[in-house]
Amino acid sequence: LLHTRAANAVPPSYPGLNFSGLMARAESRNLGVIGIRALAAGALADTTERHPTSLRKGSPITSTHGLDADFEQARTFRTLVEEGWAEDLIDASLRFCISQAFLSTMLLGLSCLDHLERAATSVARGPLAEEALARLPELWQGLAAGGR
Repeated sequence: LLHTRAANAVPPSYPGLNFSGLMARAESRNLGVIGIRALAAGALADTTERHPTSLRKGSPITSTHGLDADFEQARTFRTLVEEGWAEDLIDASLRFCISQAFLSTMLLGLSCLDHLERAATSVARGPLAEEALARLPELWQGLAAGGR
């Protein structure tokens, strides 16, 4: 949801590393794709409070501006919660992932059993609605323009 360039068209100024078109290229070669860090190292967990076993400092794998910037940018996607498309940012993120046709599987960075149970509940709710997915280009554009 936050680091989405590999699967979705975003403006050139979108923050983060440029994996543009990677999933489509993999699919054209009949290769599977494993999504990693669906919650952007916790930035899409909707809280800055960290679990004792989680990464506390440093830069997440796909971030170019660091975890604090990822937390700030992740707030953009609260729109999906406020509009009723998702229960919270975790729900929105995981359901976004299962909405991506190119994604074969995803690895979740979980710190406790509660995280696993929440993930299972979100996935059981199914992919995000088409209307919710249709909101994303506008949200990504806002991030590319430097907004939140």
